[in-house]
Amino acid sequence: ALEHGCAVVNDVSSLSDPAMGPLVASSGATLCLMQWGPASTCGADLVAAADRAQRVGIGREHIWVDPGVGFGKN
Repeated sequence: ALEHGCAVVNDVSSLSDPAMGPLVASSGATLCLMQWGPASTCGADLVAAADRAQRVGIGREHIWVDPGVGFGKN
C-alpha cells in the first residue's frame, strides 16, 4: 500500500512488529497507533508506543494515537 501512495498506516498492534516502524519511517507516512490493553494502562501504553515510533525516525507530527475504544474497553 505504501508503494501506491498510502499516506496513513493504522497499526493496531502499536509497533509490536519490529519491522513496521522503520518501514513507516522510510515512507514518510503518518502512523496511527492503537492501544489494545485495559483502559487503566492506555495512557502509558500509548506514550510508550509513540516513543518507540520516534526512536525509529517517525516524526511526532506523523504520529496519531487511538485509545482503542470498543476493543476490550467500554
